[in-house]
Amino acid sequence: MKKLLIILISVLLACALCACGGNSDTPTAPANTDAEVTVDTQSSADSSTQALDTVNDTANAGTTLSTPADNTESDTTLSSLAVRQDESKESAAAAQLDKYDVDIDLQGLNNNMTTAQMQSIMQDVKPYLGKTIRVTGLYEKTHYDETGLDYNWIIGYDDTGCCAAWSVEIAGDELPKDLALDTTISLVGTIGTYDELGITYTVINIDHFAQA
Repeated sequence: MKKLLIILISVLLACALCACGGNSDTPTAPANTDAEVTVDTQSSADSSTQALDTVNDTANAGTTLSTPADNTESDTTLSSLAVRQDESKESAAAAQLDKYDVDIDLQGLNNNMTTAQMQSIMQDVKPYLGKTIRVTGLYEKTHYDETGLDYNWIIGYDDTGCCAAWSVEIAGDELPKDLALDTTISLVGTIGTYDELGITYTVINIDHFAQA
């Protein structure tokens, strides 16, 4: 069960935090493009500005509702802004740990390179056991009913800032007990494993910690 949790955590957290994927609240175009849509003038006057902007207020015309494609440029701009803001926080957090020497330094790498390195570690941890790593990401926490314990994670997102690209469990006394979820954190730690309920899990044991 916990192993399944680890495999799915990135996807679940991404969906919860970013609502990645299709937006169920976005109206779709009518299936019959020939059908006429009558807009009631009085109702429109009482509607919100967003609703008025969505419908073309033309009498007796075949009107269509706006689709997600219409807002592509705006959505892209907002996503890019969010990514830039995250990168700024990541730099601030990582800069606090510059003085430490590590075996694997992910500071300054782009998302693709960081993701490739983290996935390599998670797929076959043996070559990395005992090595020190510097990595930056977002802090998350999950609870596992079978053990009654909470588990801490550091998570990295893709270039859009929408979906989680990698995640790894973290542990250690350096981690603040009152650390808020979604905080940008940077850490230097040692890669290790532990056994629980007959399964071996990968963990980064924190040696030094910083937050934005």
